[in-house]
Amino acid sequence: MLNKKDFAAATKTMPGTAAVIQGVAKDKGAIGYGGIAYGEGVKHLKVSKTDGGTAVEPKEETVLNGSYPISRFLFNYVSPAKDSGAVADYITWCLSDDGQAVVKEVGYFPLPKNLR
Repeated sequence: MLNKKDFAAATKTMPGTAAVIQGVAKDKGAIGYGGIAYGEGVKHLKVSKTDGGTAVEPKEETVLNGSYPISRFLFNYVSPAKDSGAVADYITWCLSDDGQAVVKEVGYFPLPKNLR
């Protein structure tokens, strides 16, 4: 916790996750935060929700069961009343087994069927 203080003066802000991963991979003492799909070549750290709490590894099981405390879903925003045809077909594909296979192929965690 920062205890209402600013980040350290040496903190670097990066334009995106790929840049964070590249920076962390090149600096032995660096720590960064980014999307799991970009995590090749860096060590993933266990984190806990609270000081002294159980540290949890960032992996598919812990993200999907909610025990890993730093995760989020990626959303497609649509208007079901208006989006039909190709848009509806795209959303249906995104939620299909084939669409979710692509999600996994690029390095993200697919949605389990009960959340689709």
